[in-house]
This record gives sequence, C-alpha cells and structure tokens, in this order.
Amino acid sequence: MSPGTHAQQAFRTEPRNLTVRMGATAVLKCEVLRASGIVQWAKDGLLLGPQRSLPGFPRYSMIGKRGQYHLRIENAQLEDDAFFECQAGQSESSDAIVSNLVFLTVQSKEKK
Repeated sequence: MSPGTHAQQAFRTEPRNLTVRMGATAVLKCEVLRASGIVQWAKDGLLLGPQRSLPGFPRYSMIGKRGQYHLRIENAQLEDDAFFECQAGQSESSDAIVSNLVFLTVQSKEKK
C-alpha cells in the first residue's frame, strides 16, 4: 500500500458488552468507515459469514444501513451467551481490522 493512500477502514462504532434476558432481542453494534474488506462477526472465534442473513444461525442477522453491520440476535437463548467480535477483512486498499472482544450475557428467566 502506498504511503499516500487514505482508504484504511476503521471502526466508527465498536460493540460493547451486553446483557439481555432470555427470549429478548440483542443487538451488538458495529459500524465501519470506508469498509473495503468483507465484514463479518465471530462468535467464540467462529466466523459467522458475511451474509446479512447468516446460514446456520436462523435467529442471527446483520442489520443496518450502508456501513452498519449490527448483529441482531432474536429470541436470545443460553447458547448465545458468548464472546463476539466484528471483523473487516483485508482488501487491496486496507489492512484487516478487528473490534474489541465483547461478551453477550443471556440471563435465564428466574423461577418464582
């Protein structure tokens, strides 16, 4: 990459730790400026894929307008209790970037 190139992708918004009740909808936020690589989420180190509707994860989807790659998890379950990170892959004009690692905590419904 030449020194005069200013196309380095960068995070505008990085995800934060989040706690939701079981059955609720969780949204982990990720916004990438000048995204030129493939943007996808990882759950406990497993890449979920670059599609907006994530195959193999029917309750997961990426939502948002251009530059937004928020991870929406519908009907949160205990198996969603995990570490997540947002990643923008390397491209011809930019190095890869990885967000901070965040934890989604799913609280089970209390028995009365």
